[in-house]
Amino acid sequence: MKHILIAIIGTVLLSSLFACDAPPPTVAPLPTSTSAPTFPATFPSSTPMLLPSPAFTPPPRTATPALNTVAAALAKTQAAQKYRVALTLNVKQGSAPPFALDLKGEVNGADAHYAYQLGSDKIEFTTARGQFFVKGVRALGLPTTTKWYSVTPDLADAGRPPFSPDDLLDDFTTQLTKLAFQATTRESLDGQNCQVWRYVPKTTIETGLSNALGADQDGSAFGALEQAEIKVWVCDDGAAHQIAATLSAHNPKQAAEKGAVSLLLHIWDLNAAITIDAPAGAEQFKLGK
Repeated sequence: MKHILIAIIGTVLLSSLFACDAPPPTVAPLPTSTSAPTFPATFPSSTPMLLPSPAFTPPPRTATPALNTVAAALAKTQAAQKYRVALTLNVKQGSAPPFALDLKGEVNGADAHYAYQLGSDKIEFTTARGQFFVKGVRALGLPTTTKWYSVTPDLADAGRPPFSPDDLLDDFTTQLTKLAFQATTRESLDGQNCQVWRYVPKTTIETGLSNALGADQDGSAFGALEQAEIKVWVCDDGAAHQIAATLSAHNPKQAAEKGAVSLLLHIWDLNAAITIDAPAGAEQFKLGK
């Protein structure tokens, strides 16, 4: 192919020269070879070059984020099978009469004893080994409010606290673990040094009280949050010993209908030696007796 190109180029040059009446140049004859070119009898084999591959490094594992301090503390408290508890809850909703609950109790698994005041009524409720006992429940028409009575399971609900501490703790644990609390002061509680964590909710649901108050309803006095604050006391044992919550809100459809709540839930003596016994001398009670 190379010789053909040279010949073509030469021909073009000669034509240009003759066209201009120039004398033709003297072209030296191409050298002739007296012997044919020789090639090696064999060619080296074309073995592909193997490049070293870099060592495989597995992608770093994405660590599962650990529970934050408040979430871990609430979970530890929730997991306790035995504890003592105190609960105060005050609720004002629109023009309805104020609601106030002051409760103290102790829990051992499925067994529990609560003493609480609801309005002017002082009530006690005990469940022990599958039996139920009440005292002071006027709604049942008990012969006396100072004596313990054994009741059937269908009547036991009349003596249960209207707000169960463990149900409230479940609601708080479900909701508050999603929130970014900030550490504030340190305080002494239950003989321990405790860090107080604070969060300012942006919605009523974030307070952890919406289920108890029905605040997820648009027509509720707690439907539109105005201001709120939650505090959690996390003590040296890694458990949450106290939760305080306050909020004020209004009905988004009727702004004049206001709602306000203050709650203090205190839990201590986690997994202590707590025994719940049936009240001595309890009398069997039946409706219509």
